[in-house]
This record gives sequence, C-alpha cells and structure tokens, in this order.
Amino acid sequence: MSRVNWRRYKPLGRPTAVVAYRGWGDAGEASSRAVDHVLSIHPSVLLEEIDAEEYFDFQVLRPEIRFAQGGSVSLTWPSTKIYLTTPPGESPLLVITGDEPHARWKTYVRQIMDLCRAAGVEKVLTMGAFMGQVAHTLPVPMVGRATHPDQLHRHGLFGSNYQGPTGIVGVLHQAFTQEGWNALTLWAAVPHYLSTQEYPPASLALVEKASQILGIDLQPSPLEMEVSEFRDKLEAVIAESEDLAGYIKHLEEELSQGDDLQPEDLEDARDQMISEIEEFLRRPEN
Repeated sequence: MSRVNWRRYKPLGRPTAVVAYRGWGDAGEASSRAVDHVLSIHPSVLLEEIDAEEYFDFQVLRPEIRFAQGGSVSLTWPSTKIYLTTPPGESPLLVITGDEPHARWKTYVRQIMDLCRAAGVEKVLTMGAFMGQVAHTLPVPMVGRATHPDQLHRHGLFGSNYQGPTGIVGVLHQAFTQEGWNALTLWAAVPHYLSTQEYPPASLALVEKASQILGIDLQPSPLEMEVSEFRDKLEAVIAESEDLAGYIKHLEEELSQGDDLQPEDLEDARDQMISEIEEFLRRPEN
C-alpha cells in the first residue's frame, strides 16, 4: 500500500469529505455525476491518485485508449482520485471519487481512512444511487444513513432499513462511523426502467440535498437545465407509445396507493420500455 503524504494533507483545515463511486451503487450514474458537478463549479486541485494496480482487475474494468491533440495516444486507468475544492468563503471539501475497487477492500478502506485522518476530516458525506420501483414523473425518493440518526429528520430524510450485499460506499460509511466521525450517506432512487443510462434528475436531487446538508451553494443550475432537456426527450419517447404511457400510469397508481410492486409484475412492459427508450436516445438527433 502506498504511503500517505502527510505534509500534503496537514494544512487543509479540517475539510468535509464528499465521497461517491462509479459502478455498483451508482444507478443511472447519479452519484458519480453529482460529484463531478461539485468539482466543476469551484476551483479544484488533484491531491492524490491511488495506485490502481493493487485494487482493480483490469480484465473486468479495462483501461481506455484516448486520442489527444496532435494524434498522440494515452491510456486512462481505473482509479480513485482525491481532490481539494474550496467554495468561496466556505470550508474546503475533500472530494474522493473514482471507480469502485474490485479487490482488497479492507486495505483500500484503511488507505482512505489514513488520507482522511491526515486531512483532519471529521465530517463525511457519501452518496449513492439504487435502482427502485419508482416513477420518473414523481420527485426522486431519497433515503439516508447517519452516525447520528437525528440528522436524517433534520434534513427531511427517511432512514434506510436495507439489509443485504453492499458496495464500497456502505463499507466506508461503516468505517467512518466506527471512527466516531459525523458521517451521513445519501441514497437516491432511480427508476428501474431508466437505470441503464444517465439519470440527471437523481444527480440534481443529490446535489440539492448535499447543498442543504453542507450549507454550501453547489449551484445546481447546470443540472436543472440538463434535467429539463432529459425530460423533454423522455416525454417524446412516451408520446410515441401507448404501452409505455400505460406502464407509467400504472406505476404511478400503484405508488400512490403505497403498494409494493414486484419487478415481475410488469416485466414484459418494463423490458420493452427500456429497449424503446435506449433506442430513441441513441438516435443522432438526440
């Protein structure tokens, strides 16, 4: 495991860590794109890139070839990157993001914890997104998990009672909690029929809630514009198909009654909807 450069992190002034990963637990790329937005709106400096060799299977997640200006070729490897971003007049944020590792999670978590300790982190916000039986026409449902459960009520969040397999976000949240830090994890629900592509409404919901929790203006306007364009395209798909419109209406009715939907109840319609939406959004004009 690579050593932490303590001198690099010591002067950071107790930043709040903001954490999200691509991969499992990032339905619709909602949480990873939310963090990308945070990095894009304020000056950000790359502090560290964790060596991918120790944690990734490159036959599962392969490096990508990129062409640069002038025709030169570069490789982009799976990685975890640690950034410092400083909103004007606010405390700094230590942003940890990248691809979910494949192996040696316990060692990986210890390394992330060491980095956070070196920076003086005492407060952490982690984010994820899951595929749910929800409708795109309704507000994005959100749940949370917190070191101090009263935080959930304060921020208008329901607690999560999920039990089962977890991703690196869940493992890190547990480690942060055991360290005694003030840790809160946000989870946004993405409609199951839209989870195979980017889902901007969930990214926007995460950014808005993160802004409230952190007390920092995270400038959601660019995402709001993206959501508006996304909804226009999606409504065009639904307008072309009575079956899709009927599926959405049925889903809304079931959700309004508080019934638990089982995926197999509408499996054929769901699969058709996914196929038609993906085909529409791949058209050159979209």
